Amino acid sequence: MKEKAIDIYESLARPPKDALREIQAGKLKGKTDINPQWRYKAMTEKFGLVGIGWKYEVQKLWTEAGAGNEKLAFAQVAVFVKDGDAWSEPIVGIGGSKLVQFEKGAAVSNDEGYKMAVTDAFSTALKMLGVAADIYAGRWDGTKYNDEPQTPPQQQSTPQQPPAPPKKQPAKFAFEPKGGETTPAEKKELGGLLSTKYPDGGAVFSKAEAKKYSDMRKDYTAREVIETIRRDLNARLNPMSQMQTAGDVMRAQAQQAQQLPPQVEAVKEAFNGEVVTPPQQPGFDDMQPVDQSEQGFDIY
Repeated sequence: MKEKAIDIYESLARPPKDALREIQAGKLKGKTDINPQWRYKAMTEKFGLVGIGWKYEVQKLWTEAGAGNEKLAFAQVAVFVKDGDAWSEPIVGIGGSKLVQFEKGAAVSNDEGYKMAVTDAFSTALKMLGVAADIYAGRWDGTKYNDEPQTPPQQQSTPQQPPAPPKKQPAKFAFEPKGGETTPAEKKELGGLLSTKYPDGGAVFSKAEAKKYSDMRKDYTAREVIETIRRDLNARLNPMSQMQTAGDVMRAQAQQAQQLPPQVEAVKEAFNGEVVTPPQQPGFDDMQPVDQSEQGFDIY
């Protein structure tokens, strides 16, 4: 052939609008149907008269059982085109139609079943030569052109959400904390202690008190501050545990009374553990009168 193959393909690809109609019913509803007569014309314009420049053969006809006792007709058709004095290899297509179908519950025969099957097979074979290729490729439906390559529909973009503001970082100490920075585990423990609430829902520690504990990190490690908060928390939640009973006071006083002064303890140690009692000073009642003849007084 003098003409390039792709030029032949593209020249047969787009049927005219008057050769098309929209299918109104059935499984192919909404698709485009092509007038078979246009195919014959297009082949004749390109290759010459049928049987001289191109030809086709019905190679096989057969039937098969369909669903619900329906009967289907099938055809196998081969198309040939002439290249100089030689015929091409067969271009094969298979098509089908219904011989018996059910409409409103009743079986209906179709006396054009085989003819429709041959026409379907013929059009299938011609697709490979480019006949009505734009229809099958979805590039032309008789009302508008779509020469751009088919691309999948873009997904509807969702509105861009503004970026979330960065999380507020905890304030750094204005001083170098004793023992280094507080670890994440210690921060979690401190947070749990300072957020403790009374049974009635009130906060045990105020914000000012929390600030006070934070300032303690200058002179105390994080662990020491945690233990301090624990003690204060226990005292507030269990105030009775910090109170002394009268019996506790009496026992403490008795124990203190049994302890000897430090000076006595020293003497006791010097005398091998024996307590040395200092001599008693005579009282007023034990004093003896002095003979005035021995010690005179001048009385004025």
